Amino acid sequence: MMKRNKWFLILALLSMGMTLLTGCFGQTEPVNSQPKTLKVLASEWVYRDFGQLFEITHENVTTELINMDQLYQKMYSQQQNMKDPNAKPIEPIDIYREALTGPNPPDVVYIDNVAIFPKLVEEGLLQPLDTYIQKEKYDTTGIAPAVIDGIKEMGNGTLYALAPNFSAAALFYNKTFFDKRGVEYPKDHMTWDQIFNLARQLTYEENGEKKYGLSMGYGDLYNQVQQFVSQSGLSPFDKDFKTFTVNTPEYEKIWSTFIDMQKQEVIAPPFNYEEQVKKNGGKMMPFVEHDFISGRAAMMVMRYEEIRQLYDVMNGNMYFGPDAQMPEKFDWDVVTYPVMEEGSDIGGLVYYNGMMAINAKAQEPDLAWEYVAFMNGDKVAKARSQASWQLSSRTEYNQPPAGLNINMQAFTALKPAPMQDDNAFYTKFNRLDPWSIYQVGQQEFEAARTGQKTVQQALADYQKKGQEMLDNLNKGLMTNGQQSPQQSVGGASGVRPMPVMP
Repeated sequence: MMKRNKWFLILALLSMGMTLLTGCFGQTEPVNSQPKTLKVLASEWVYRDFGQLFEITHENVTTELINMDQLYQKMYSQQQNMKDPNAKPIEPIDIYREALTGPNPPDVVYIDNVAIFPKLVEEGLLQPLDTYIQKEKYDTTGIAPAVIDGIKEMGNGTLYALAPNFSAAALFYNKTFFDKRGVEYPKDHMTWDQIFNLARQLTYEENGEKKYGLSMGYGDLYNQVQQFVSQSGLSPFDKDFKTFTVNTPEYEKIWSTFIDMQKQEVIAPPFNYEEQVKKNGGKMMPFVEHDFISGRAAMMVMRYEEIRQLYDVMNGNMYFGPDAQMPEKFDWDVVTYPVMEEGSDIGGLVYYNGMMAINAKAQEPDLAWEYVAFMNGDKVAKARSQASWQLSSRTEYNQPPAGLNINMQAFTALKPAPMQDDNAFYTKFNRLDPWSIYQVGQQEFEAARTGQKTVQQALADYQKKGQEMLDNLNKGLMTNGQQSPQQSVGGASGVRPMPVMP
């Protein structure tokens, strides 16, 4: 029910944005006053949010949806009906490739799977945007570096797409918690070591309840370690994905640090529902599982989207009935995602929402550029900021809920951590990412965390098993030019799992 209500809220906000935009813009002329049709490859909900908006403001243009949802459904149906066990599974890249080069090619392409973006660029299926930007003198100075630099990096230094919204994390901190313990507030650009030191000062026990200095977010400890590894710029693979190396002092330090921090009970452990049910006797306690909102952790890595929920809870805008025990209210603020070392400008992972590009075979390339430019421009960003639950790529329009005064620059000040392994892995093996290899790492990390192995032994075993899996992948490419399904480490479908967001 909570998930259903969330989507109703999102749809309501999107509808509100449509109303605001219609009132703001009036009608504008397209590139050519003659009636034109712009074909858009997108999911239906994205099309409703963006495509129809373009029609409203460009009266001589009709947008035609090429429904990505239906193409995905067709893919899954074909996979399920496969009878040949050696048949190559259909992958998302196959669907994009077929759609972009087929007899009815789209002009505008929405990319909902960032891992395939470099592959689309490599195969020449997208048009670079730099020529249009220079020709039209399109202003990109107000776009967050996390967006421009991150997308350029995936395009080998060339900009092939823009995204009007994105998601980034920062470090939220409970000012009331800090005041109570007499500890100085965190600051922007602090290192992880500095944050860990603060967390140690903030960990204590009160009335039998453990209070923690830091929560890394959601997921188990290994997922949190993976975020840390990504930000460090470490990779277990060489550039050709032939050598696997994790048994190093760098990996040993990271694994040991997180294991020790949890043993010292400085980092909040995963929430224990069964234990909490016994304690509260069945009483409704909304957000008791949320380390930060519940007051259990003084600091927590959280994403921007959570601000509105936090704001509503702290301002009494949520009601769960007269018997519900709501969290205690507290003052809070945010600082930048902690950096690895002094002077670093690399933060956490960034996720792009509504990422759009132009098909290299677009029949209306100029109109497609007008669409991309409009959707990523100031007017749309300004109007959508009044109803959006996401960060605007044009940073000046990022405003917190009314009456809330927080450090909004914390979400946009740093560059994104690299996701090069996933993207490059997908590019080489076409339909795989390193997920199953990482799962082996998760098993070895758990063995080290629980004391079954030393960190050194767990890393040595991980390196041996990871190298064997990588060798099998490369042998598959050499044998058939493409890996066989039996050698797949990503599952029969090859569909990438979503990364865990902190």
